[in-house]
Parts: sequence; C-alpha cells; structure tokens
Amino acid sequence: MPTASHLTRRELIRLVASAPIVSAVLTACGRAPDAQPRQGGDLGPLEKDLNLYLWSDYLADDTVPTFEREFGVRVTVDTYESNEEMAAKLLAGATGYDVVLPSSYLFPLLFANDLLVPLHRQYLTNSGNLATQFQ
Repeated sequence: MPTASHLTRRELIRLVASAPIVSAVLTACGRAPDAQPRQGGDLGPLEKDLNLYLWSDYLADDTVPTFEREFGVRVTVDTYESNEEMAAKLLAGATGYDVVLPSSYLFPLLFANDLLVPLHRQYLTNSGNLATQFQ
C-alpha cells in the first residue's frame, strides 16, 4: 500500500471512508460462534454467512480471514470497479448481498428501484462512534 504522501485523492477518500464503515459493519454483523442470539428484535440470531459487494481492493488481504476466524462467520466478497458496474448488476437482478457500498449519487436510483433497505440501528451498537456527518 502506498504511503500517505503517495496516495491519490481517490485512494485517500476510499481509505478514509471505507475503514470505519466496513469495520463498523463487520463488527456489528459478527459474533463469536458460542455467543447468544441477539435479544429484543425481530431479526433473530445472526446468520453464519455475510455477502459483501464492494469496490475492488477495498479490504486488506487479512481482513476477511481474520473476521471469519474471530466471529465464526463465512464472508463472501464480490467486487466491482465502478459505480456503474455495480448499479448495472443490481438493476439486472443480482440479489443476496448483505452490504453494498455505492457512492451517494446512486442512492436515488437504487431507492427508486427498491434496492435499498434501512439499517436496523439498534443492532449497530458501535454506530455512535461515527462522526455525525457519517451517521
């Protein structure tokens, strides 16, 4: 990975934007195999599979294996190179993804096509650690 002084603007934005989001999502989604099911909600126990659709090179090589080991969750990562590639796949009917990270300008298109679901914030116990502008 390039040093901070050698990052392009896009790499820096992706690094800064993705780290807390992906970490918060992965932390909020995982649990140890012997942990108790979630309490107080209608979603039931956490599933054992997590399907991500992310920008290529979004995660460090050791992120997924470490997360799988720590939380007993199998993670599948599909990647895309552009927002347009991602949107085309979703609009063509691709389903089964738990987390997709589009750029904000695509939200109206995805919302209009019923491709977004609200986050259940009561289960994202670490979301209070995000800066207000990211909440």
